[in-house]
Amino acid sequence: MSTRQEPSLGYKAKIRGLKRGPNNEMFVWFKIKPGHEEQAAKDLAAFGPMLDKAGEPWKLGLHESKLGMLEGNTRLFFTTTFDPEPDIYVDDALFRLTAGLHIWFRHCEGYPGTMDAPPTDLDKLKEWYFSHWRPCSVYYRPYARTFHEITRALSVYDTFQKVLDDPKAGKALQDPALKPLLDLASD
Repeated sequence: MSTRQEPSLGYKAKIRGLKRGPNNEMFVWFKIKPGHEEQAAKDLAAFGPMLDKAGEPWKLGLHESKLGMLEGNTRLFFTTTFDPEPDIYVDDALFRLTAGLHIWFRHCEGYPGTMDAPPTDLDKLKEWYFSHWRPCSVYYRPYARTFHEITRALSVYDTFQKVLDDPKAGKALQDPALKPLLDLASD
């Protein structure tokens, strides 16, 4: 993440999750308002495709996220791994994804918005969100790398595979300087 404008919400998280290298974990647990269980499950199911269409979460340094309903749809959990510090990550999410988040947030107890609209005070929204964060007891990530490092490495790998498949590259691939790459590619 190179040049991005940092949101400047005033509320700062009082707790921090576990870290592994540049990566942070977050586990958030919400209670669903009584009577909202069925609609909350439907709205949550609609949230995933919205993320695919938005194309925004990767800008947050997001590695992955999981959302699920538990206990007869009376509880909702959200887990994620991300690169930036939690305040930056949540600030970005609230600025970029507020409308999408509202679809399922509105069914959670204590949500500072209404059923029809997200809250206008993003500091209150952030404070409410962080009040539901429960740091994990154990967080393990075998590859502690940033989202950018991982996607860059995959891009280099895909490009190198194209070179290996190109018949015109045969002579260049004979260069001894490429042997470590060729050895790695043959595994």
